[in-house]
Amino acid sequence: MRIAALLTAFALTLSIPSLAFAGGSPESHAHVSTAVSHFAAIGKALSEDSLAGVPKHATEMKQMMESPEASEHHATSGHGPDMKGALDKLSKADLSLEDARDAYKSLSASFIPMAQSAYEKAPSDPTWVVMSCPMAKAEWIQPDGAVANPYYGTKMASCGSKAADLGSAPAPAAGHGKSGHDHGGH
Repeated sequence: MRIAALLTAFALTLSIPSLAFAGGSPESHAHVSTAVSHFAAIGKALSEDSLAGVPKHATEMKQMMESPEASEHHATSGHGPDMKGALDKLSKADLSLEDARDAYKSLSASFIPMAQSAYEKAPSDPTWVVMSCPMAKAEWIQPDGAVANPYYGTKMASCGSKAADLGSAPAPAAGHGKSGHDHGGH
């Protein structure tokens, strides 16, 4: 029952149409996985000091939020406006790397808590982890493995630590991870 309530809250907050998670259908899990994949792809590009694919992935996430089926949920969306604004910025082709990182940080603050409460790993999904950067005081989602910091890119690629597996207990505040490189003094 608790999972169904969390998933419903996620659907209302994120305003993704097919995330009406009653019973946690395979379709709903696929939509959450798709949103996480787009979000992680944006982070990967930023970790490589690149904007390649960022507008495309942001547009895909934005379209998920703006679908007609989701419009009824916008009134109850606590994070929807923050996410929409961040996705609007990330969708622009003329975005600077610095502005993209700022928008991604804003998107992360809204998206990660919702994904953390709604995501359930499917056999075909990678093992997603929530990472934390103490310098940026922000988190991101990436496949489990080497740290790939989207906030500092190649300058500080390994700055950060694993905060939690996606779909497990809520991640701790940025800077309080369990493994990886924590460069809090930089």
